[in-house]
Amino acid sequence: MQEHFAAAQKDWRGIHLMTIHKSKGKEFDEVIIYDGMFQRMARARDDQKALAQDLLALRVGVTRAIRRTSILTPKRDPCPFL
Repeated sequence: MQEHFAAAQKDWRGIHLMTIHKSKGKEFDEVIIYDGMFQRMARARDDQKALAQDLLALRVGVTRAIRRTSILTPKRDPCPFL
Protein backbone atom coordinates (compact mmCIF):
# COMPACT_ATOMS: atom_id res chain seq x y z
CA MET A 1 0.00 0.00 0.00
CA GLN A 2 2.87 2.38 0.80
CA GLU A 3 4.39 1.72 -2.64
CA HIS A 4 1.10 2.74 -4.31
CA PHE A 5 0.95 6.10 -2.51
CA ALA A 6 4.66 6.75 -2.96
CA ALA A 7 4.34 6.17 -6.72
CA ALA A 8 1.37 8.56 -6.89
CA GLN A 9 3.49 11.39 -5.40
CA LYS A 10 6.56 10.64 -7.55
CA ASP A 11 7.79 13.35 -9.93
CA TRP A 12 7.48 11.48 -13.26
CA ARG A 13 10.01 12.55 -15.92
CA GLY A 14 10.64 11.07 -19.34
CA ILE A 15 8.51 8.39 -20.99
CA HIS A 16 6.78 5.72 -18.92
CA LEU A 17 4.94 2.76 -20.41
CA MET A 18 2.17 1.31 -18.26
CA THR A 19 -1.34 -0.05 -18.40
CA ILE A 20 -4.33 2.18 -17.76
CA HIS A 21 -4.97 0.32 -14.52
CA LYS A 22 -1.40 0.97 -13.34
CA SER A 23 -1.77 4.70 -14.12
CA LYS A 24 -4.73 5.15 -11.78
CA GLY A 25 -4.04 7.87 -9.22
CA LYS A 26 -1.12 9.38 -11.17
CA GLU A 27 -0.88 12.51 -13.32
CA PHE A 28 1.23 13.19 -16.41
CA ASP A 29 1.70 16.22 -18.67
CA GLU A 30 0.69 14.17 -21.70
CA VAL A 31 -0.87 10.73 -22.13
CA ILE A 32 -0.87 8.56 -25.25
CA ILE A 33 -3.40 5.71 -25.31
CA TYR A 34 -2.80 2.97 -27.86
CA ASP A 35 -5.76 0.88 -29.04
CA GLY A 36 -4.05 -1.82 -31.12
CA MET A 37 -5.32 -4.43 -33.53
CA PHE A 38 -4.89 -7.29 -31.05
CA GLN A 39 -5.28 -5.54 -27.68
CA ARG A 40 -8.49 -3.55 -28.08
CA MET A 41 -9.96 -0.90 -25.81
CA ALA A 42 -13.50 -2.28 -26.25
CA ARG A 43 -13.02 -6.01 -25.75
CA ALA A 44 -16.59 -7.31 -26.10
CA ARG A 45 -18.87 -5.07 -28.16
CA ASP A 46 -21.94 -7.25 -27.46
CA ASP A 47 -21.65 -7.34 -23.66
CA GLN A 48 -22.99 -4.06 -22.20
CA LYS A 49 -21.47 -4.65 -18.77
CA ALA A 50 -18.00 -5.30 -20.22
CA LEU A 51 -18.40 -2.30 -22.53
CA ALA A 52 -19.23 -0.07 -19.54
CA GLN A 53 -16.11 -1.31 -17.71
CA ASP A 54 -13.96 -0.66 -20.78
CA LEU A 55 -15.39 2.85 -21.13
CA LEU A 56 -14.61 3.53 -17.47
CA ALA A 57 -11.03 2.32 -18.00
CA LEU A 58 -10.69 4.67 -20.99
CA ARG A 59 -11.98 7.53 -18.84
CA VAL A 60 -9.32 6.75 -16.22
CA GLY A 61 -6.62 6.82 -18.91
CA VAL A 62 -7.81 10.06 -20.48
CA THR A 63 -8.08 11.88 -17.16
CA ARG A 64 -4.44 11.12 -16.21
CA ALA A 65 -3.30 13.92 -18.54
CA ILE A 66 -2.76 17.45 -17.27
CA ARG A 67 -2.40 19.05 -20.72
CA ARG A 68 -3.16 16.63 -23.54
CA THR A 69 -4.31 13.09 -24.36
CA SER A 70 -3.74 11.40 -27.74
CA ILE A 71 -5.55 8.19 -28.63
CA LEU A 72 -4.15 5.99 -31.39
CA THR A 73 -6.63 3.55 -32.93
CA PRO A 74 -6.61 1.43 -36.13
CA LYS A 75 -8.00 3.24 -39.17
CA ARG A 76 -9.82 0.12 -40.47
CA ASP A 77 -11.52 -0.68 -37.17
CA PRO A 78 -11.55 2.40 -34.92
CA CYS A 79 -12.40 2.32 -31.24
CA PRO A 80 -16.22 2.49 -30.85
CA PHE A 81 -15.87 4.99 -28.01
CA LEU A 82 -14.40 7.66 -30.30
